[in-house]
Amino acid sequence: MEKADNWLLGELKNLRFEPYNHLLPQVSQSMSELRQIESNFAEKLDGSLTKRQAVALGLLARTYQLGNSCLVNQLLQNYAGWNCSYRSLLETFFVIDWIEQDSQRFESYFEGTAPGIGRIKTESCGRNPEFAKLYQNASEVTHVGSRALHLSRKRAVKASNEFPFSATFMGISGTELADMLNRFTELIALLNRRIHVLLIENFDSMKKGEIVWDNSVTKSKFGCLGWEPIEPRKNGHSK
Repeated sequence: MEKADNWLLGELKNLRFEPYNHLLPQVSQSMSELRQIESNFAEKLDGSLTKRQAVALGLLARTYQLGNSCLVNQLLQNYAGWNCSYRSLLETFFVIDWIEQDSQRFESYFEGTAPGIGRIKTESCGRNPEFAKLYQNASEVTHVGSRALHLSRKRAVKASNEFPFSATFMGISGTELADMLNRFTELIALLNRRIHVLLIENFDSMKKGEIVWDNSVTKSKFGCLGWEPIEPRKNGHSK
């Protein structure tokens, strides 16, 4: 779905929730700039893609997809879903931060020989300690710790003795919603800046190394797990 963030941000804006007013334009700018980074990168390509560029482009895709996932769950007030997506977005930052320390790490990540995310997270949090507690809190929700047992307060209680909480109605307090979007706004802007450095500012150094895709050949070492267009049948139905 092209520019899914535009629709999601429009729906969030329509809620007319005052704490969102100054944050949504910042999120919109970050998401738009991620698309612009891709566009600028594609214009600079000369018909080939290196391992380093393939990894960086994949990290851009992951950032954009998880950014939209956070926005969907923000809109639905899905506590568990948002924390899982935010945690994955933090891990994306950890990987970028880890790879930036040594250009050879791009190759190891591409080949699947990089260390596990636990080691990468520990090293990155040593340089970025502000993310350690945020990651811990999101992990407790993701891995069904005590913070994961979230019940929402019902909008209306019909009787004084009625149980006021619900497991299937999704709702989050206004204070928590504002904090969630604030955390996301800061993280997506940071990821935007780091990805811009990788793909645009460091373009010349990133095009060094082994080429994994070349438009002059039909086969390459670069595999893309992506969406394929649905081809319509002659009778009008899709395959």
